[in-house]
Amino acid sequence: MLKLLAGILSATAMAQSLPFWKAKSKVYERIQNHEVIVSSSERDVSPNKPRYELKVLGGGQTRAPCDFVFKEAQKYEELAHLSSFISKAKYDADKKILAVTIDAFFRRADFEIGIHPGDKNTLDFVVLSGPTAGFHWLLAMSEVTPKACEISLDGLYKYDHYPMPHWFLEVGVETVFKHMAEQLRDHVENEWKIWKNPST
Repeated sequence: MLKLLAGILSATAMAQSLPFWKAKSKVYERIQNHEVIVSSSERDVSPNKPRYELKVLGGGQTRAPCDFVFKEAQKYEELAHLSSFISKAKYDADKKILAVTIDAFFRRADFEIGIHPGDKNTLDFVVLSGPTAGFHWLLAMSEVTPKACEISLDGLYKYDHYPMPHWFLEVGVETVFKHMAEQLRDHVENEWKIWKNPST
């Protein structure tokens, strides 16, 4: 009985530590079927400052090895130019800053994003300037099989005021991140096919 109880508690703790897209079997099936899932949620944490916290979580799988995905994901300027949401992009390798102009939802805004690669297939991003300055997110890559890589997104934006309805910020963030993730997935898989079969 004690072993059974310990097993139940362990499984419950593990489920609680997993992101929603991996903890829920039906959602994870969609991930395994090559879909990108992104969700955002906001909460009022007053009287703390900043008052609001926007949490962004997402996941997807790419049919290429993680080392290859990690290398391709660091082609920041090239990847930015693939997006229909980004009209301008310039990466400063010395400062590790990507400057972009985003055109989406009838609005245009300039951003500077600091990017720092980690030691274990992680990329750390933070908005240094722009409407969402301080927005921080992490991309982490983990092997599913030797030829498949799972990419997780974990982001947090703390703010007191945003010059648009909060629901619009949530929907906009989800849409942009999902779009960018799909662009990364498609680009990496195409490059992997070319790398495997250079003559085709």
